[in-house]
Amino acid sequence: MLPVYCTFIFVNMNKLSALFFLILICIPGQAQPDFSHLDFTLADSIGLHTKYTGDIIGLSQKLSTPFDKDIMKVRAIYRWVTDNIAYDCKQFNKGRTPKEIKCSTPEDCEKKRIEADWAFLHKVAKKKKAVCSGYARLFQRLCTLANIQCEVVPGAVRTKYYQVGNNAPEDHAWNAVFIDSNWYFLDATWGAGSVLEDEETGKLLLFIKNWKDLYFLTPYNKHIKNHHPQEAKWYQYLDNTTKETFNKQPFYYNASHFIKFMDDVLPDSGVLNKRVGDTIHFSFKYPFGVEKIQVNTNLKRSPDFWTEDKRHRKIFDTSALRRQVYWPFIHTGNNYSLNVPVTDRSLYYIEIVFVYSGYPTKPEKVLRYRVNVPL
Repeated sequence: MLPVYCTFIFVNMNKLSALFFLILICIPGQAQPDFSHLDFTLADSIGLHTKYTGDIIGLSQKLSTPFDKDIMKVRAIYRWVTDNIAYDCKQFNKGRTPKEIKCSTPEDCEKKRIEADWAFLHKVAKKKKAVCSGYARLFQRLCTLANIQCEVVPGAVRTKYYQVGNNAPEDHAWNAVFIDSNWYFLDATWGAGSVLEDEETGKLLLFIKNWKDLYFLTPYNKHIKNHHPQEAKWYQYLDNTTKETFNKQPFYYNASHFIKFMDDVLPDSGVLNKRVGDTIHFSFKYPFGVEKIQVNTNLKRSPDFWTEDKRHRKIFDTSALRRQVYWPFIHTGNNYSLNVPVTDRSLYYIEIVFVYSGYPTKPEKVLRYRVNVPL
């Protein structure tokens, strides 16, 4: 159920008599209660120190029964899943599909399906490895056993800068959980850590455990930056963002940080249709001090500080520091703005890069835009 917000307006129905009618207008809203003020210390402790002993039902009870409030139960379950389950790179690389269940009657099929599901979840919890569907299904089952309504949400996510303007594949799964009359989105896979990938082959090399709190009950306006559900029933919580609009958003590097802390990013479309002579105005809010900003494009970019020798060993290029190019910008409080002119019709992309005080040799990519300039 969505919250409803109401407002009053006065309408003059007769100017001569100055008679006014009071009209009450109510519209559905998408307000999302803020849980940031809550103390999750106990829930986190229980989630991080509970051991799995071979019983999924018992695990759910251990994580949820210490609490009266659903939000704390969900937190403890989420922390257990993200702390205990590592991403299964080998399983992802194999790309195997689940085996078909051999059965004879509808009743037999349902019985074997349930048995197979329990066996799968036990395997995930025991082996402590899974791909995204395993994370989502285990989290859902632990919540359901704790009498918390939870669903698996299949959909698309954005993980590559070249996906700006292109159709992101729908190959991910996360969860929606119902707490205090509101649906919330969370992604246990992304909350648990990240993976190293071979850029040439696309194979995953290594899972790196790294808790990211952005993906626990992610605010709707942040969630839609890199998650888009398949099922239309979730669109109402995400400003009814279509898949096409989702695909055209700017790409956020280091998403768990910049999506969390950056607001009011303009342009809000990542696909910019411009002509030579136009000026692109960029602006955003960011609470941390940025000393310098770079603008990299396919036409010109500051040189990397690290190069490779003939043996593919990384070597620091001391001359690169002298050849860095920084862009003028305006900084007032948390507000930043800069202008980038379109000077060549072969311009294809723009990257915004931050340089922090004290770290001149560690520029950090922030945003990526695609630019279309007609011939």
